[in-house]
Amino acid sequence: MTKFQEHNKEAERIGTCHGRDAASWYWDNTEPSEAVYQRVLQGISDGDPQIMDTLPHAVLSGENADDMTPARLYELIGITDERWITYTGQELCDTYEEAFNSAVSEAVEQTCIENLRRSVKVVIEADIELVTPETLSRWAQGIADAAAESQHVSIDDTYVVEQGADEGNPDERIW
Repeated sequence: MTKFQEHNKEAERIGTCHGRDAASWYWDNTEPSEAVYQRVLQGISDGDPQIMDTLPHAVLSGENADDMTPARLYELIGITDERWITYTGQELCDTYEEAFNSAVSEAVEQTCIENLRRSVKVVIEADIELVTPETLSRWAQGIADAAAESQHVSIDDTYVVEQGADEGNPDERIW
């Protein structure tokens, strides 16, 4: 491995670590609903700017006291020779930023998935005796149909319901 490849790999490692740390703050002081987790997950998947712009991004400006700067990145990588910085500095900064942003997206996405799974698990564990093979089949088909139509679905009691369905009429709720 060349020296540049080593430096580039280290910039990627640092960016990934910093991105994961930043992602851990994304949900601070909030208790998102299932709908919010679904919206964020879909927004990340679609690259929706309304969601993507809310995610932490790599900032190498040093504008805030804690912000990473190119000089600090080079120091963490172990580069002291100005010639290395002149010829590879921008590429190393780009690698750091890409790794940071990817790690943020992946970590926030994973949090959404874990919380959505947890909410489904709670429903199923709470009412497991009500689940029959027929009900499970209808749920699976309803979820598959909604996914094919790009509809958002949520879990309500033991039924899969379409957002906005009349919750008072079970015939409109169950697929």
